[in-house]
Amino acid sequence: MDNQVNSVFDIVGRIPITPTQQHIDAAFNLGKALRSLLPTPITKISFDLDAGIRQSSLTVELQTALVAGMAGIASLTETKNIYEYAYQEGIKVSFAPNSKDLEQPDTTKLTVASAQHQLVLALTTQRAADKLVLTAINGVPVTLDLGTATRVLLLTNDDQQLRELAANDELALRVECGAQLSDDMALMVVEAVGDAVKLCDELRPLETVAGAAVYAAPQAQA
Repeated sequence: MDNQVNSVFDIVGRIPITPTQQHIDAAFNLGKALRSLLPTPITKISFDLDAGIRQSSLTVELQTALVAGMAGIASLTETKNIYEYAYQEGIKVSFAPNSKDLEQPDTTKLTVASAQHQLVLALTTQRAADKLVLTAINGVPVTLDLGTATRVLLLTNDDQQLRELAANDELALRVECGAQLSDDMALMVVEAVGDAVKLCDELRPLETVAGAAVYAAPQAQA
């Protein structure tokens, strides 16, 4: 048996089988949604952690699953070296352990940047309820249980128009929350009234929509 370790990626770059597979799948699906949402490639991923890398409430497995999704890895069953793959894709991944820049306990600040946009997400681990929850987007409070809620994420330069279309039943969606990313761009989280993938297909051609992606809640483990 060859136990040789060639790089740090061989230690932390793969997803192990753990009792929290549903949480890992949720993190992976969120990473995939963020990659699909941004109109230009992701160039930077940074984690502000509430403890050390291996002691953080957002475990190494969840950190790695997020990176895998954002790097474009198709499945967690692949044997690709995830952090090395992200590096080859031009994505810089960094960690700030024991960050002082956190407003809630058991929370990690995830910053995702492309050439055009930057998203700052707060991910909170609710240990007593066994949940991974998205609690803020660019400083705007939200509550999205990543274990149960399938939602559509939208980048738009006219969120008011989308709200009006929804109010007039011209789009089958319910707006949950939104966060201003810049003077001319907002991120909206909406619930599809019906099929989320179909809703995305209807939204993408709109001139006011710069990006749309489905975050799919993982299937419950038997």
